[in-house]
Amino acid sequence: MDAKTYKVTNTGNFEVALATNGKYGYFEHNELGDLLGGGMWFRDGAIYDYDGVYELPVEVVTELEVRGVDITYITGDTDEQSK
Repeated sequence: MDAKTYKVTNTGNFEVALATNGKYGYFEHNELGDLLGGGMWFRDGAIYDYDGVYELPVEVVTELEVRGVDITYITGDTDEQSK
């Protein structure tokens, strides 16, 4: 098992961390901590699962998109919908 190191950014309300191995990440609210936080899992540059909340906070989704993560799993946007 490889050690996890993270690139951490702060959105204003959330700490968003992505593992440098590209497989895992987490988010945590700056005041509420893990009460409004959770884990995220990635495959081939795309998020495919998360836990801790029913819906990822908009700030977290925006940060993922800024960092180049494919967020189709969250947004539901696919090429099929645009046809």
